[in-house]
Amino acid sequence: MIQAAAEMYCQPKVDYSTEEWEINGKTVLEVIIPKDKHHKHKAPDNQGDYRIFVRVKDENLVADSVLIKVWKAEKFSRPAKIAFTETEEQLLHYLSEHEEITLKEFQQMAHINKRKAEAILADFIIVGTIDLIQTSQRTVFRLSQASIFN
Repeated sequence: MIQAAAEMYCQPKVDYSTEEWEINGKTVLEVIIPKDKHHKHKAPDNQGDYRIFVRVKDENLVADSVLIKVWKAEKFSRPAKIAFTETEEQLLHYLSEHEEITLKEFQQMAHINKRKAEAILADFIIVGTIDLIQTSQRTVFRLSQASIFN
């Protein structure tokens, strides 16, 4: 079953190893999946659509759209392009006074579309000014602890 999942339901195929352990008279199978630095793997969601998942604590979550933009930029070595327009200043000012913001809140506050908001957030993440925090309930953006704006 594990081999089928790794080969048939993951794109690209996931490499893994296994280890059997005897604990209290029961056999426990440990599946070890090394981190792949070269590929992001996709698997089908509940509707059968292939998505990239991230591991957050003990959960597998569909990767946030902003995180996917960050990965693509890193993969193609695309430099961040941050223009300090009123929109970027508004975001940084908001985050200096509030702990966090969601993508939707940023869109509404700045009166910009989702694509533009994702691009701005991704660029700030790439340069280390903003952190993305994803949970099963929601994704938020916060000023980075290492940020000079904090």
